[in-house]
Amino acid sequence: MPQGNITASEMRVLNLLAQAKTNKEIAADLGISPATVKRHLENILRKLELRNRVEAAIYGVMIAGCPRGPASDCLLDSWRKKWQSITATRKMIALLLGAFRLTLSLVACNLMA
Repeated sequence: MPQGNITASEMRVLNLLAQAKTNKEIAADLGISPATVKRHLENILRKLELRNRVEAAIYGVMIAGCPRGPASDCLLDSWRKKWQSITATRKMIALLLGAFRLTLSLVACNLMA
């Protein structure tokens, strides 16, 4: 699973988040301020295209592997497949939207010429 250029510090935060730790607990464990933890979480969400800390925590657990082992009925594996599908769909929509905007710009340029 791609890790979206997560830094080592962000990865440490993500690992602790996956253990259901609060920002204050993560800050104490890493010897950083809660504000720094918050900034790392914001970066993680942006880089991985996640919506909230729950999705980030699930992602962190997925990186560590399914706790029940490599079973085909693992809920984390199901979520991962769904997440990858949604991410691919988001990227396709963004690509199509970009192409649509470019087309509109070209049409507007031709109308003004």
